[in-house]
Amino acid sequence: MTDETTEKPARKVSKAPAPATEVGNTSWPSPEPRHLRRPTDWPPYFPTELLPQSEIVLTKAYMKFRAPTEILDLCRYVLSSLSEHVSATVRDKTLRADLALTAMGDLIDFQVHWNSDPVERDRLLQAIKTSDEWLRFAVGIASGPESVTAPSQAGAAPAAPQPSHPLDAGPDIVKRRAIVRQNPGLKVAGLCSLFDDAKIPVPTGWISQSWSQTCKNPKYRQRIQVIVSKDRRKGS
Repeated sequence: MTDETTEKPARKVSKAPAPATEVGNTSWPSPEPRHLRRPTDWPPYFPTELLPQSEIVLTKAYMKFRAPTEILDLCRYVLSSLSEHVSATVRDKTLRADLALTAMGDLIDFQVHWNSDPVERDRLLQAIKTSDEWLRFAVGIASGPESVTAPSQAGAAPAAPQPSHPLDAGPDIVKRRAIVRQNPGLKVAGLCSLFDDAKIPVPTGWISQSWSQTCKNPKYRQRIQVIVSKDRRKGS
């Protein structure tokens, strides 16, 4: 028979802290905000005459504007800062007026392309091309020498014709744009295969004579995407 008066062993009490009864407002560290990305290269065929000053302006612009929502402000700043310099190259006949306009359009397109998605891209470009800064830039270019050869004075030798911008003229460009227009849903890699099939040459100085091979390089694929985007806008 069991003795009911036998003492039971004392229950051990843990010295661990009691569990929390309420969940506090624990806040996890938020991810670093995404900054504007400066393109790692220049637009295809960007005039070498504009490179040094453009490098300075872009460096200052990306130091000044960092948030993704400031891409329009950045582009306006670039336009305002380069306007006088580009106009001067037109006035002293270093650069033709139409090529200056195309070059600046390419430069702005490049910044927007790197810092926006396809849905926003056209809206941003429209906002820039209808801004006061773009208008002032265009007026400054138009005030320079005429891009069309003026009538020659009596006894003066006629001016030699200047080459057209390689992105805006030539049978290969027309053929390339036709391919882009006829294949609106095709990705860049597929378009490159069609460019090769049509024997359209790649821009001079690129790493390969094949569009498909060049497209495998991330740096040049970005350039091709810019060209295709411009071709699609030209064809619309």
